[in-house]
Amino acid sequence: MRKGYRIIFLAVFIVSLLTEVLLFLFSQIDNVNVMLKDDFRIVLVKSEMTKVSTDDIKGNLEKLEGVKEVVYVNRDERLRELIAANSDFSEIITLLGRNPIPDTFEIVLDDVFLGDLESWITLAWKTEGISDIKYKPLEAYIILHTLFYSHFIFISFVLAIIALIIMVVMVLVYKFSPRKTIVTAKRDIKWFFAGSLGSFIAVFSCYAIVYPIKYLSPIWSWPNPLWHILIIFLGGFMGWTIHQWKITH
Repeated sequence: MRKGYRIIFLAVFIVSLLTEVLLFLFSQIDNVNVMLKDDFRIVLVKSEMTKVSTDDIKGNLEKLEGVKEVVYVNRDERLRELIAANSDFSEIITLLGRNPIPDTFEIVLDDVFLGDLESWITLAWKTEGISDIKYKPLEAYIILHTLFYSHFIFISFVLAIIALIIMVVMVLVYKFSPRKTIVTAKRDIKWFFAGSLGSFIAVFSCYAIVYPIKYLSPIWSWPNPLWHILIIFLGGFMGWTIHQWKITH
């Protein structure tokens, strides 16, 4: 019996630890993705020779497929931003004697269109009154990769939970009546606690590994505590289900 407790404890511990690792990776990747998307902008430069009004250009840009937001930034506002970010820039402007920065439009695109950004850029070039388009292609690729990884981990996590729930349901349906399930649950509650303990130690171990090295990165995000509670709860069900399967085979 004691050996059985140890086996279930270790089995649930291993599964829970791997789940915790995925949870931490998901949290970090999702946090990085949010920061990159907040920073990424496609900047369209307004032509100084155009006769099209700023409002018309903005309206035409808003009609392009995939555009979530268009923000017009005039040259004076942009100059103030650059001077605030870099005090040396004001000295350069003083030497030039005029503001060399053009009026621009900042575009926020839907995530779906980042995968085929070049096609969207080609379409945007057809907008009358635009003289140049500037963006960071590598940043767009990184955003796509972080989106893929975060979705992959999240879907894998959900599928694992669904598989565990199905496993529990199969044990209950094929072996127990409702009344017998209650009796068995009370009798074998210790196996539930053995599994929960394995999950709890896995959560603690993951934090013990991560916490000393978290200062190596300026970007950090802790997972929501509710996820840890869910893992501990499901770990208990896993331990109980493994025991029920074992005694019938």
